[in-house]
Amino acid sequence: TLVRVIPLLLMPFVVLGGIYTGIFSPTQAASVSVYYAIVIGIFFYKELTWNGFMESLVDTVKLSSMIYLMFIGGDLFGKVLGYIGLPQMISEWIVNMELGPMGFLLVVEILLLVMGFFFSSIPMVIIVLPLFMPTVMELGIDPVFYGCLSIFCSLIGEITPPIGPQLWIAAPICNEKMGNIAREAWPFLGAQVLALFLTTFVPGIAMFLVDLMR
Repeated sequence: TLVRVIPLLLMPFVVLGGIYTGIFSPTQAASVSVYYAIVIGIFFYKELTWNGFMESLVDTVKLSSMIYLMFIGGDLFGKVLGYIGLPQMISEWIVNMELGPMGFLLVVEILLLVMGFFFSSIPMVIIVLPLFMPTVMELGIDPVFYGCLSIFCSLIGEITPPIGPQLWIAAPICNEKMGNIAREAWPFLGAQVLALFLTTFVPGIAMFLVDLMR
């Protein structure tokens, strides 16, 4: 019934409300949501037992360990590429093409989408994005807009095989094989790429809130 799901529906309001009012940080919000789930599981639904709690805890540790290992591997891979200077070489090649603002953004987006096959989002943001900042400023591109598009590209990489951290996270949660998850992700990937290029040509989609706050 509707009454039974109300506590679950309130969780986003509790979490987001706490973040936006400054009661706790986004990182702390994860802990708050866990405590909230435990409380309603014990006192409202009365279905959370000690054995169920321990089983959930073990599953969480397994999943978290897998995620951390993936991010560690992606970070090490990114550092190796950074050490040999590959991102710098690619950056110089793109800059030397002497493109206009729109052409530059499109080439950078394609580059980041391709890199998303092999990088997780964190190495991409830390290593690659700052390399193009001088060119962004020189071409008169809004750095906030550049940041939005770049982050969008890196997040698309999160569901792009073979690395695709979010796919590896979804597979054990859904109890499905990685191949099945990856196959079903392609329509969503296509929609995100379409949204990316649409936002590139219509900056107001990403910038209207920023412009209102300036």
